[in-house]
Formats: sequence, structure tokens, C-alpha cells
Amino acid sequence: GNWNTASGKYALRYNTTAPYNVAIGACSSFNNATGENNTAVGYQSLKTNTSSNDNTALGTYALCLTTGHSNTAVGKSAVQANSTGALNTGIGKFALSSNTTACYNTAVGGCSLYSNTTGACNTALGFATLLSSTCANRNVAIGTNALCATTTGSCNIAIGHDSLRCNTTGQRNTASGSYTLKGNTTGNHNSAFGYAALINNSTGSYNTASGYKAATGTSTGKYNTAHGSFALCKNSTGCCNVAIGMNALLCNTTAHDNTAVGTRSLATNSTGERNTALGQGALQCNTTGSRN
Repeated sequence: GNWNTASGKYALRYNTTAPYNVAIGACSSFNNATGENNTAVGYQSLKTNTSSNDNTALGTYALCLTTGHSNTAVGKSAVQANSTGALNTGIGKFALSSNTTACYNTAVGGCSLYSNTTGACNTALGFATLLSSTCANRNVAIGTNALCATTTGSCNIAIGHDSLRCNTTGQRNTASGSYTLKGNTTGNHNSAFGYAALINNSTGSYNTASGYKAATGTSTGKYNTAHGSFALCKNSTGCCNVAIGMNALLCNTTAHDNTAVGTRSLATNSTGERNTALGQGALQCNTTGSRN
């Protein structure tokens, strides 16, 4: 092979005909025979690769076991276990460390996508993002610990520190803002925008909350809509409520089928059901009354 650079004990040891490779560090690109355009810097980086092309490994054990092509690994043990997976990017210590056959993943940050083995098309940016994911697909996690407990839940978007942190198998959730949907475990199809919105939701599904601490108390309630700071703030199991405006349905806990539009509308309602309040302060003092 021509135009190769090797520096270190056993670097590019078995290279035969492949050109354009760079190996720096003991045992880097050790088994490469015909693979081209590979760069390996660090002890045992790209050690196992024999014939795949266009890999970049910077760091001890980076891409150590790979035979796939077009992968980029920067950091100690980044994408270390990758076998045939291709077109992956892992930047940070242990980023994508367990990946084996999955493709099209991007992990930036220490331990991001650490446990992923076969999950594809995931994007994780930040320390421990998507840490526990094994075979989940098409998730986006941006922010420290975002989606860090997710194992098989797919098609989630989490943007912000601790957003969707406890999610395990929940799918198709969207969380934007620090601590949004933090407690969600198996709930599906939830959307939360704003600091701590739907923070305590665990198994509730089809909830939408936007605004500072909107629907923070909701745990298992479903089909709720809250827009505005503290809207539906204390709701726990209530379902099918609509609260639009600051403090709308603030004290609602278990009641269902209420509609409140306007600042402080139905603010003190706790268990009253099937009420409709339109306008600032409408039905503000109602607590248990129903069908108003």
C-alpha cells in the first residue's frame, strides 16, 4: 500500500495493499489489510478493522472492534464495541461505546448513547443523553441527562436539562425546556414546552402543556391541554381538561371535562366537572360545582 503513515508498535502491522491510512499509537489499525482512508490515533484504535474504509478514530480503544465503514469516534472508548455499524459519530468518553450494528447515530458528550447496541437514527447531544437506550430508534436528546433512562422508547424529542429524563418505553413525546416531562416513564404522545411543564407526568398520554410549570402536577391524567404559566398546575389524574391562561384551572386535581379560557378562570376549582369559563377570572371561586 502507498501513502500510509504509521507510528507506534504494531501500528498498521498487517496492511498489505491499502493506501491513504494514518495510524498513530501502539496497535492502531493493527489488523487493517485492504481498508482505505482510515485514520486511527490512540492505543488499539481501529484495531480490528480489516477492509472497511473512511473511518476516523481518535482516542484509546476508539472504534477498537469495528469492521463497519464511515464511522467517526473521538474520545476514550468512543464507539468501542461497534462491529458492522456504519455512518455513526461518537464524540466524548464512552460515547456510543456499546454500539454494535446500528447505523446513522450521532452522540456528542460523555456517555451519550452509551448502551445503544442496535438502535438507529438517534441524536444525543450532552452528557449521559440517551444513556440507557439499547434498541430505540429516531430519538433526539439535547441537554444533560435528556432521555437518559429511555431503553426502547422511540420517536421522542427532548430538548433541555433533564427533559424526559425518566422515560423508559414512552414513545412520540416532545419536551422542550429544562425538566419538561422529566417524570414520564411510559406515557405516549405528550407535548410539553416551558420550564418544568408536565414534570410529574408518569403514565399519562396525549397531554399538551406550554408555559412555566404548566400542568406540573399531572401524573396519570390524559387528554389535557394547558397553555399559560401554572395552568392546570395541580392537576393529578384529571382528564380531558382545557386550561388557557395564567393560573387557569390552577387548583384542579381530579376533575375532568372542564374548559377555562382566561387568566385565573376556574382557578380554585378542585373537583367540579364539566364547567366552562370564558374570560379573566370567570368562575374563579368555583371549587366543587359542576356543569356551569
